Amino acid sequence: MAGRRPSRFAGQSPARPESIQRAAEMPLDLLVGSPANRRDETQDDADELVDAIRAQGVLQPLGIVTVEVFCETWPEHAAEVQASEARHVVVNGNRRLWAAREAGLTTVPVHQVRTADLRVAVLSENVNRRAMSPLAEADAVAELVELHGGQVPAAKSLGRSQAWISGRLKLRTKVAPELQQKVDAGDLAVDDALRLASKGRSHAEQVEAYQALISDRGGSTNDDVVVSGPDKPKRTRPVRLHPGLSKAAKTAEKAGREFVLALNDARRDGNEDALRDAVEGLAAGLGCAVDELPPSVLRAAGYDR
Repeated sequence: MAGRRPSRFAGQSPARPESIQRAAEMPLDLLVGSPANRRDETQDDADELVDAIRAQGVLQPLGIVTVEVFCETWPEHAAEVQASEARHVVVNGNRRLWAAREAGLTTVPVHQVRTADLRVAVLSENVNRRAMSPLAEADAVAELVELHGGQVPAAKSLGRSQAWISGRLKLRTKVAPELQQKVDAGDLAVDDALRLASKGRSHAEQVEAYQALISDRGGSTNDDVVVSGPDKPKRTRPVRLHPGLSKAAKTAEKAGREFVLALNDARRDGNEDALRDAVEGLAAGLGCAVDELPPSVLRAAGYDR
């Protein structure tokens, strides 16, 4: 279709790698997706994934376990899985399973996931899904850290940095519940929430700092601004003014600078006429009448209307 952006799946080679060619093929009728690992067919690339699989097949084998093993691990989902006629449950590759069915395939390559790796496989896939909420992601990361025995091995297994892992753990353990809800609702960035929770702030102090931040931003948490300190916002990219506005700003800056110099000279010399001249020069530089200047400026200059 004309104008369609290039698919991120387009770079796959139609020929499967040797290791995948040897993977066992299993009929789709014998497979059911894991209820513990819900897929999301509404993501932007869902149609592209279906198109790629229709053209090339499933290149990466789906990780599966038997229904019995799955039910022992997730008894809360046993009834749903046992209601199907499937013999195996897909614990890694649920989106590919869905896309394969949409593409009209009858079989897909699979590999058995070891029971010891089952929980890790599902959690890893959950974390790497873009549709996962930040708090659910944080919970999954915490469990992965426990299963791997530390943040560093968990980071390696996910292909993430240790700092990213640490941040997700702090989101759940350090950030105030009120701000966690803001993060999950998309009203507050994860990085902003972590900054608000820094320096040992209590939950109440975090909420207070957040409210101050919102006030400074005019009621918005847009992504043009990030927290640079406890409650001090700063812009992450410069504001580009229209050329006309930029020129006016420079003119006003020059007029203000000249006014301050003239005012200081007049005060030092005790010259009232020079004070009046300084005020009138400022008004002329700004293109306004003297009466339109801020009262504070007139008072500072001792200007008598």
